[in-house]
Amino acid sequence: AVGLVDDQAYADALVRSRFSGTGASGRALREVLVRKGLDSSTIERALSQIDRDDEAERAAQLVARKRRSLAGVPRETAYRRLSSMLARKGYSPSVASAAVREALDAWGSGEESGEESWQWGL
Repeated sequence: AVGLVDDQAYADALVRSRFSGTGASGRALREVLVRKGLDSSTIERALSQIDRDDEAERAAQLVARKRRSLAGVPRETAYRRLSSMLARKGYSPSVASAAVREALDAWGSGEESGEESWQWGL
């Protein structure tokens, strides 16, 4: 933000890296960029790389990656844990809820090819 590096290039790279790497949402990335002291127009241009569909897809990927650790966990507990994980990454409640519900429904019905049907703890 002091002009020693190209702020826009830095912001663009940070958004791409953290979104694809850690799965941080646009909202979380906005907070990081503000803390770094970047101006609002730079932040908006950097965040324009991510749209709602990208966030929904990334949320679904994060949920799928967490699946194995939830085997045998009751559905309500799995929902709570997955939703909390996405909330910590800055996803909105609507994006998080949709991603988690879709995944749990797919796991429960055995829709995913090559995967055993989700086994809910009783």
